[in-house]
Amino acid sequence: MIKQKLQKIFLKDPTKPLLWILIGLFVKCLPLLFLLHNKQPSDIPGIWGATTTDSHSYLDPIDTFLKNGNYYPDYRMPGYGFIYLLLRLAFTQYYSCNILIFLQFFLAGISVYYLALLAKAIFKNDIIFYVCFYLFLFSTYSNFYDGWIMTESLCCSALIFSVWFFVKYFQTGGVKNLLFSGIFIAWTIFLRPVFLPVILFLVIILLLEKKEEAFTTQNKKQHKLLKGLLLLLLPFMLTEATWVTRNYQQHQRIILLTSAKLGPSAKNFYWPPLFHFIHSWGGCADFTDNHSPLLWFGFHTNGMPDPKDYHDSLPAYIYTSQFNRDSLAWLKNKITALNDSILSPEKDTLYQKVVTAKLDKYTLSVKKEKPLLYYIQSPILHALPRFLFGPEVKLYMKRFQLQGKLSLLAKTIFTIFYSLVIVLGLAGMCLLFYKGLKKNHLALIIPIIPFYTVVVHALIIRVTYNRFLMPAWAFVIICAAYIIVKFFGKKKVED
Repeated sequence: MIKQKLQKIFLKDPTKPLLWILIGLFVKCLPLLFLLHNKQPSDIPGIWGATTTDSHSYLDPIDTFLKNGNYYPDYRMPGYGFIYLLLRLAFTQYYSCNILIFLQFFLAGISVYYLALLAKAIFKNDIIFYVCFYLFLFSTYSNFYDGWIMTESLCCSALIFSVWFFVKYFQTGGVKNLLFSGIFIAWTIFLRPVFLPVILFLVIILLLEKKEEAFTTQNKKQHKLLKGLLLLLLPFMLTEATWVTRNYQQHQRIILLTSAKLGPSAKNFYWPPLFHFIHSWGGCADFTDNHSPLLWFGFHTNGMPDPKDYHDSLPAYIYTSQFNRDSLAWLKNKITALNDSILSPEKDTLYQKVVTAKLDKYTLSVKKEKPLLYYIQSPILHALPRFLFGPEVKLYMKRFQLQGKLSLLAKTIFTIFYSLVIVLGLAGMCLLFYKGLKKNHLALIIPIIPFYTVVVHALIIRVTYNRFLMPAWAFVIICAAYIIVKFFGKKKVED
């Protein structure tokens, strides 16, 4: 009797969007209320959510544009700033930021339903709808980001809507769905340019699914496929053409995506070489890690502990014929002087050039003399585990700042939830790749997005900030739900 009542409440018909969206919006209101009650760190007084130093890199160019008509600094693509601009045309910064945070929660609440519907559409199974819906709805990992002035939340929602409309095209045949998918994937790219290859993944899967139309002799079917491809690509091509034209007028060179990796805030041009050198042997160059080798070199920025409190040494296996501990101690003295801002402008520039040249030379020596360390051990044994389970993840598990025993209980629950989703999600990715290549090509889009996200950040760029996983987290949820239903559900999913 109780079971039937619970089923009636929590297992309603998936085809009733209003009910599910209302549930999503209601639950999403809870983290928003928490933010309102427990003020998060922010340098914009009074806003509902939180900001970081990165937040202003999205907001400041728009405020500058409104003042003098110049979008600067322009190293961020304006996918986030454009929404902020529309709000700033009518409201102050305070109200614009609050509306933006509300919009993030609102779209996230709606996206929960469409993520579950997406899984149902691909796997033809109602149970996977419910599993996806509730896993994503109560995922504190993703809910946390909805209240921050950053791109993670909107990027996640945009990716979900893009893939949903893409899959809906195969359900209904309406080519307008490809246009909507194209709009959302273009927005995703302008939010986070690292997701540019996703549009290529969509094109490949479309051609795989419609290969009969591609090779048919019937012009009508070919024209329909070409029309669909054009509609999918058109939004990005138009916005990208506008962006490239604007960049050429400003900088007299072709800039396809962004003009800098670290932006003008990283005016110290020795930063990237220092990070690359530490990454080359598997060290951590994350600001959130209180034991980062960055501190050994005397490097520090806002939020990092004082390097003088760092006493650990560097591992002995990193040295090559080009450098030893004395070489790095010499670099440490130069970097400490640069960080402490005790140099004249001329000497500062000279020190940076010398440090950069040395770091590049040392990184190259690791690559040449220790290829196993550089290509295998560093990315796979160090960067990958740090990206998925590193210090930043542990920090996020404490995020709700509960008191006493509740704090420990909440941290334990959040950690178990996150860990299970990651482990089951990785298993689901592997199985879905196999099944997708073998039979259901449309299902490939589910594992390929999180797989690409992990590979490009942890193994290629070797930037191990865990928040970069967030935009693809929804698809990790589907992969985990697939495994759960595949092996524990009564009604099997379609492969």
